[in-house]
Amino acid sequence: MDRLLQSAGVCAQPCAKPSAPSYLYLNGNLYYFRIVVPRELRKLWGRKEIRLSLRTAHRRKARARAMLLFAELSSAISGGNMLGLTEIRRRMNTLLQSLLEQEHYDFSQRRSVTFPDGSSLSPGELAGVQARIVNAWTNDEESLRKTADECLPELYALGIFKPEEVTPEDTLTIAKAYLQTQVTMHKIIEAREQGDYAFEENFVAKDSNTVSPELLARLRELNRPKQTDGKGTMLYSEAIEKYVNQHIEDQVWKPRMVGEHRRRIETFLEVMGDMPINAIRSETLREFRNILRKLPPRRSLDKRYQGKTVQEILAMSPKQTLSDAKVNIDVAATCTLLKWCEGEEYIRFSMPKNLLIPERRNVKTLRLPFTKEDLALIFAHPKFSQGKFVNAAYFWAPLIALFSGMRREEICQLACSSIYEYNSSGIWVFDIETIIEDGEETAGVKTEAGNRIIPIHKTLIDLGLLEYRDDVMRHKHRRLFPDLNRTGRGIYGAQPGKQFGTIVAEVIPEPKGKTFYSLRHNFADFYAGHDLQNAKFRQLFGHSPETLAEKQYGKPAEPDALYHELIEKLDYSLELSHLMNSRFRVYAPEKRKGDGKQPGKKSRGGAA
Repeated sequence: MDRLLQSAGVCAQPCAKPSAPSYLYLNGNLYYFRIVVPRELRKLWGRKEIRLSLRTAHRRKARARAMLLFAELSSAISGGNMLGLTEIRRRMNTLLQSLLEQEHYDFSQRRSVTFPDGSSLSPGELAGVQARIVNAWTNDEESLRKTADECLPELYALGIFKPEEVTPEDTLTIAKAYLQTQVTMHKIIEAREQGDYAFEENFVAKDSNTVSPELLARLRELNRPKQTDGKGTMLYSEAIEKYVNQHIEDQVWKPRMVGEHRRRIETFLEVMGDMPINAIRSETLREFRNILRKLPPRRSLDKRYQGKTVQEILAMSPKQTLSDAKVNIDVAATCTLLKWCEGEEYIRFSMPKNLLIPERRNVKTLRLPFTKEDLALIFAHPKFSQGKFVNAAYFWAPLIALFSGMRREEICQLACSSIYEYNSSGIWVFDIETIIEDGEETAGVKTEAGNRIIPIHKTLIDLGLLEYRDDVMRHKHRRLFPDLNRTGRGIYGAQPGKQFGTIVAEVIPEPKGKTFYSLRHNFADFYAGHDLQNAKFRQLFGHSPETLAEKQYGKPAEPDALYHELIEKLDYSLELSHLMNSRFRVYAPEKRKGDGKQPGKKSRGGAA
């Protein structure tokens, strides 16, 4: 049995310090459980390893599930010769029987509870409430750890367990079993009030220290594709629904991105038709890829292709076709779904080699920074210099990007409350943890590292950003750019990006590769040129720490340090004095043609 423990990276004897179980690993967005079967047991089990999806992308939840699964497997394989889930449950049942015999738990001795408002709960009703509360704790790792600290000394004192037989891997399992015993006790009390004394007989008789044949049979099937209930012949359309629902339940996807993810995996359904997932082979995926390369972009919006089948569109021989990058995204999305199906044991799937189209472009040249001359031409455009934009966001968003390095969507989602003076220091900041979505303040950033505080450059203050923000607040708007509406994909920055792109195309001699995102490149290139792309810069820029030391021990820099060491030094030698008296120092609601109303007040992106 020690070899089984060693194969999973677990101490056979009590370890000095608990560590993350090595049988827990991340594959894609989901955590998996994996354990190597000892050589002497492989003939019995018919495999070299046991591997199982934990059906969650959250580490805490996955860790708790993995620990409990390991305990159950250990007990089953050993036949009950060591401390495992089955043995733990048997001993807890012994504790339950002992508690039931105590006069304290006799229902006749219990009284109703009256609350200050005059309402009351009978003993049975109170027990039912307590059962539901305690049951919720059984699925929370923090609650399990607290319970373990409290209950283990008691269980040692009662002789239920011996300290020397309890490993760190057992503690959460014991804590959960202890809480489940409390839940059972409360349910028995509730049943007694209703006159149901037979209910407790379901628990009193459980005293087996052997592993049930049913459990052994189930564990032997853990790593085999499921063939019952038609799962082995599941259609691709059915797999989509299971995949999407699981990712929503596990909160793997942000709500605003669910539609986009669904569209990607449904592309296979559109192109290849519905089919059993176990019928999808390497050649199927290659055919899918090759057809995609012949299809036009935005075919659902192009009137030429609307209402036509894929074969009819192909027969039209479209001149413009999908980019290799778009093809790879849709193919990879389908493969990710199939890999998930393998983790759920619906099929076996191996990613075909050389399926994705090689990237032929130099990544560094995909988006180019602007030259100093480019920037001068852009901000000299009449829409900037004469305030001819219809929306303040079109004016402010490029300037904020240039002097803060923020992403377009981070800027366009900003809340007025995300701009404030930091600790009365005289340093004003953008707090990107405070973003408005659907009228609520939320974090809508690209990555966890994107949650950050960025000091505001003096140029933005001189141009009147704070005055504009104050005026927006006077109009009782919560969002900094209340007249921006979201697209169907949940994006606020689409229109500012288009407006900026139009100007770039007009004034830049060679605009290829130069977009709104190029402003972020300018910001990064300045610090690269001054040898300042350090840990503080990565924090400012919204990138994750590069080294393990930074991740584990690095303390985030204070905004005043970021300002003096980085933001204050940012200088493009760019003349912007002609923008100082812009009309966008104050908020002027966008007026649309036709009704002269202020749509920002009623639009989805307007005031809450």
